[in-house]
Amino acid sequence: MGLIEIFSKGRNVVPMEKRSKPLAYFFVLIATCLDNLNVAGTMTSVFSISERFDASTTTVSWVFSSYALTLGAFIIIAGKLADVTGPDNVFLVGLFFTSLFALISAVIVDQIIVLIVFRALQGVFAASLIPSSFSLLGNYFKGDALLKALAWFIISITSVFGIGVILGGAFSVSSVGYKGLYYFT
Repeated sequence: MGLIEIFSKGRNVVPMEKRSKPLAYFFVLIATCLDNLNVAGTMTSVFSISERFDASTTTVSWVFSSYALTLGAFIIIAGKLADVTGPDNVFLVGLFFTSLFALISAVIVDQIIVLIVFRALQGVFAASLIPSSFSLLGNYFKGDALLKALAWFIISITSVFGIGVILGGAFSVSSVGYKGLYYFT
């Protein structure tokens, strides 16, 4: 049995009419907001990362840039994967690995180059959250409900950038440093 067949059977365990749309919406919203919080917080953690690794800000800027580069490069591929294997599968796999790489960045990483590589890998999987989340909203909502869900979704994921900047800065000046942000997300 192929991977796609396994995912397809798992997706149909709970029929669509029995699923809680508000609960699914809440989980998609929280997951994408945490990812955006991670991105924004990393921007304000530059000095903490620079201090921790004794690296120049030019080198440390790659912690953010590698993530952004891979996210942008893989977003179209992730969208196609969501079309082929289902947006729920792509979303869950992307969320799992994005969270895993954030945790690895907080716990294991002890060199700046390794942090840059794990952030790049995190960006690859974070690219799957964007197209699959919009597709999931389209699957769960129709008409005016879809317009409201999309509006609140976009408001939430953009406004969380401000919270991320504040949270990243707060963790940066704490004793935990930049790792606190990655533990949190």
